[in-house]
Amino acid sequence: MLENGKRVEAEGEEVSLRRRTPIQRSRAIRANKNLRASEREQARAWRDAVMRSTGGLSIISGLPAEEAHHVIPKGVLRRRGLSAHVWDARNGVPLTRREHERHTTRVEPLLLSILPAAAFDFATQHGLEWHVKKHYPTAEVTE
Repeated sequence: MLENGKRVEAEGEEVSLRRRTPIQRSRAIRANKNLRASEREQARAWRDAVMRSTGGLSIISGLPAEEAHHVIPKGVLRRRGLSAHVWDARNGVPLTRREHERHTTRVEPLLLSILPAAAFDFATQHGLEWHVKKHYPTAEVTE
């Protein structure tokens, strides 16, 4: 049903008909709005476990972390039939929002040398060490 340019869901929740910008999509993803309730709880527990791994500090700067980053993306795991391992805390690292944004946009990717050993163990266990080597440079790129 349409009301004022918005589709109204059965539960009364309004959904905009406009296409979202990349920033709006990332905010929705960060807020876990696209997840089912059971998966939202898993995501929250995963984030908490990842944050505890460093005492809530970013692995790059040591500043208080605001976000948890999947070393091997959730989509890669799901496409390879590893959905049960999406919320494994070994596959996460805590970052500040700025660091996470800069990594995901490839402006300043995380270096291979700063990833924790647990992330390598996770990748090796699932045959995905190639992914880590491909997406995490060994040295800073200078232009």
